[in-house]
Amino acid sequence: MGPKSYGLVITDGRSIFVLQSTSKAVLGGAIGGAVGAAIGQALSKDRGVNIEQSALGELVYDSRNLVVPHTAIRRLRIRKSWGTYRLVIHYLQPDGKQRKISAELAVSFQGAKQLGISIREFAERRGSEVRAAYKRALTPDIQSRVEIGD
Repeated sequence: MGPKSYGLVITDGRSIFVLQSTSKAVLGGAIGGAVGAAIGQALSKDRGVNIEQSALGELVYDSRNLVVPHTAIRRLRIRKSWGTYRLVIHYLQPDGKQRKISAELAVSFQGAKQLGISIREFAERRGSEVRAAYKRALTPDIQSRVEIGD
């Protein structure tokens, strides 16, 4: 299975990574060029989940989504990486197993163009927005063990 694309919902008690699309585009990427892109697009499956229109309970109980209670977070880090930002969360599952989510905060050329800003500025805004959301959502004891940054 190739890369997956998730939307992120941050509440006061949990982070919900909502599966948006899956791709078997590893094959398409290996071929390259327009043919590879066409194959990759054909192998992608867009779920079309509208996060803003979905009930929170639907998102939480959908087994395709990843739900991380904030009390389970052992380490959270938002850092700049190769011109974009990366979110890394280390957390404990209910069975005690440690897990890690490492996600690139996606930037959109079209989104930057619509706002009249550069991709770099768009990435900065995205990183700042996610950082601010976690600062509002996490309790002080959880914030004391994470690296959210400024």
